[in-house]
Amino acid sequence: MFPILADAEAEPSIIIGLTAITMLVAMFSLLFFVRRLQHKEIMAAIEKGIPLPTKPTTTKGPRWITNISIGVGFLIISLAFLVDFFIGLIHNRITGDFPVFVFLFGIGAAFLVRGLLQRKFQQ
Repeated sequence: MFPILADAEAEPSIIIGLTAITMLVAMFSLLFFVRRLQHKEIMAAIEKGIPLPTKPTTTKGPRWITNISIGVGFLIISLAFLVDFFIGLIHNRITGDFPVFVFLFGIGAAFLVRGLLQRKFQQ
């Protein structure tokens, strides 16, 4: 078994960290395999002599939607650190999760306010 997780009193912050790393590795692996599949399809089309379609020019949506989404994402992630901090207080443990919560919450609030202001003043 995993030596970190073998202890019944494993800190939630360790589990959160391992989960975050696993999610990042999975996300980048999926992106890599999708791009590799697209490359194989393009190369197969070139070998068969099929003309490649031109890439359609995609117009990006309004930037405020992206900023609000990023802000909400950071706020949700920061809440996990806040919950872990309070769990540590209940069990009389001192954790360094509160500064991480404040940092992520500040970034999330900034993106959220930026997105809301962009939406309000959009032409």
